[in-house]
Amino acid sequence: MLIRLNKGWVAAGLIFMIASLAGGCGQDGQSGVWEPEEDWEEGRGDLPDSVGNPQSVDLSPEEKAFLNTYLYFDHGEELWKETDYAAPTGTWFFKDGEGSLGYGMPAGTMKAGEIFSVELIAHEEDGVTMEREIRVRLTEMEKIEEQEKIVDETVYVESAGSSEIVYSGNLPDNENAGYLLSVEVINDEGEVEDTRLSFMYVPVPEMNASLSTDQETYTETDEEVKLILENAGPTYLFIGEYYSVEKKVGDTWRKVPLELAFNDIGLYVGIGEEHMDTVDMTELDSGTYRLIKDMYADGIDISAELAAEFTIQE
Repeated sequence: MLIRLNKGWVAAGLIFMIASLAGGCGQDGQSGVWEPEEDWEEGRGDLPDSVGNPQSVDLSPEEKAFLNTYLYFDHGEELWKETDYAAPTGTWFFKDGEGSLGYGMPAGTMKAGEIFSVELIAHEEDGVTMEREIRVRLTEMEKIEEQEKIVDETVYVESAGSSEIVYSGNLPDNENAGYLLSVEVINDEGEVEDTRLSFMYVPVPEMNASLSTDQETYTETDEEVKLILENAGPTYLFIGEYYSVEKKVGDTWRKVPLELAFNDIGLYVGIGEEHMDTVDMTELDSGTYRLIKDMYADGIDISAELAAEFTIQE
């Protein structure tokens, strides 16, 4: 089945192993000897522990649940269960080995006024004869209730080729808005033969998040640090498993020459949710440290580097 997606949600499904190697080995008595701290590579300089104002995001628990539900189902087979639309049948659109058409429709986080289109994709050389009406609707959503229909157009399609654009338009210029996009195939009797849905969310273009550790102070006998990323919204955050460790040497942050390996897997942190990494600290001696993590606001081209400081005492 060919489904063209406009956003990068499929990145979370691509998994392979990489090794992130910083020069050096272990500490004395382990796998080797680190070079003097003053010779470690210089770190990233001044970094905040938060971005935006996480306390200022005014989303009710119901709104957070709504967004996390619909964004989770943005391209999902189960999205119809959250609406009054009929389930996909496989009569036309590919489903469970049935159907003859792929499709392209946007989903996930979008920008205000962004162009979107609905595309039918036939894989047969001569196309697919349809002789059906295609009804395209764009409906503004508030919580779980449908509000104003922004688009309600019907197009007659005699046959679908390899790339048949049946509708193209712009989202409204509103922010903090959700939209349900529906595509229905309708026969001569007015019956809906097949349906596809997607959900689009247009947030205020900002990021509000914080990074912290479960304690401010540890001892050399402690074995791990919990690194906690909290996402206040209004968008999903896209992150990886990767983090880096730096130590304060004099007045300069320097990269600790740990040998680290991570799964290169894309992860999403939902609105009002948190992500936790468990960091092995058995190779760290006393001093002031920080853990650094990169993050990206899905769909709105905003990124941040945050750092959470902690101290290890003898």
